[in-house]
Amino acid sequence: MLYWWISFFLFFLSLRMIFEENGIWSRLVFQKNKKESREMKEGILTILQLEQKLHVGIFPEESDWLAIKKIIFPWGQFFDFSLMELRRKGASLIPSLQRFHISLKRSCEFLEKSKVGVGQAYAQGVLMFLLIPLMSISLYWILPELKTEKFIWIFASLICLLMSASGVVWILKMAQKAQYGGLRLEHQQWWTASQSTVELFLALVRSGTAIDYAWSQSLQFLAKFEPELSHLWRHTQNGENFKGPELIFISLGKKIQASIHISLIEGTPCLDRIENLFMQTISEFEYTVQNEISLLSTQTLKPLFIFIAPSVLGLIGFGLYLTWKKQALFI
Repeated sequence: MLYWWISFFLFFLSLRMIFEENGIWSRLVFQKNKKESREMKEGILTILQLEQKLHVGIFPEESDWLAIKKIIFPWGQFFDFSLMELRRKGASLIPSLQRFHISLKRSCEFLEKSKVGVGQAYAQGVLMFLLIPLMSISLYWILPELKTEKFIWIFASLICLLMSASGVVWILKMAQKAQYGGLRLEHQQWWTASQSTVELFLALVRSGTAIDYAWSQSLQFLAKFEPELSHLWRHTQNGENFKGPELIFISLGKKIQASIHISLIEGTPCLDRIENLFMQTISEFEYTVQNEISLLSTQTLKPLFIFIAPSVLGLIGFGLYLTWKKQALFI
């Protein structure tokens, strides 16, 4: 029995070390979601505290402004730059702080809701990962003949566990992708970066900055964190090669830029129009996420039948084969 626990413990430990070395562990397990949710709630509290101080007439200290910058990436950097520009031009901070609070709260609620939606897939992945060790130990005690082939059985169990782990990793990656509406891993920050950029643009316009210069400044700041999205928003004709949910955010930049052009030509305000476009984009992306989550239970059948089911059935079949082989020697 001791051999079993030592073998599986060392295997799990080495597998986790490999995942952590390649950054897979932090992306696949619940740690990332929990950390993001916690940091967003802390950011909401920071904004509310600053807003309350301004309402009651208390002059904010330097630590209050530094706390804004420490809000979860990339929100903190955009919020800090926005407030710095508003303070420099003597504009009101309260409307922008209220918008920052609403945006961060909406993103936190979205993250929590999507996390609940993919929770079943995460639980399924963990259960499937534990199935092989439980099955291996159970067969070892049910079939006495396996005790004489201890090392062969351990080796076979580890091979099946590795095969099952491949299916589990596939399931967890599918769940993570569904949680962000099908966005590729390198584009999953577009959701927060696009919101932050629009909030920065609105804050700059409210501070008295010309709309075209405010848009140019926002794109320059966005380029520090998401250069690809900034390039696509600046050169709108380059987004034709993209498909899927990425087009939602690429089209947002195109629509904002078109609204700014219309405003410059006609001399009409564009803030309300841009805010409506922004809310439509958020609603469209949230609908895409819910659609991806609803399809997740069907999509996870593929790794289940390709990796996990064959590993379980193979382990059972190999155990029965070893038992039959031993019994045949005594006949």
